[in-house]
Amino acid sequence: MHDKNTHALVSFTLSAILIITATAAVTIGAELHAPLKSWLASTFSHHWIGKSILSFAGFLIIGVGLSLLPRSFGKLLPLLYVLLWTVLLSSLAIIGFFYYEAFLAVHP
Repeated sequence: MHDKNTHALVSFTLSAILIITATAAVTIGAELHAPLKSWLASTFSHHWIGKSILSFAGFLIIGVGLSLLPRSFGKLLPLLYVLLWTVLLSSLAIIGFFYYEAFLAVHP
């Protein structure tokens, strides 16, 4: 069992991994599905603000929820490597999507 601080770090690292992945998915999904983008904009005044608020709230809720559970979810160092790769791959997915949309996609 980890000490309490390490358990919290592991919990919030796992939360970050999940939220970064979800945010990348919602970013691409909102561009492909207009009702999602409209809902974010109408609910939060702008779709960027909506994604930011949902990401922050999700990060806190998942992080606190996981840190309150009694069991551990792995070691910190391997999760930090997963976090690094999650950030890189999510960034590349968003950049690749917008590159495709701007330069390669044929829109009627």
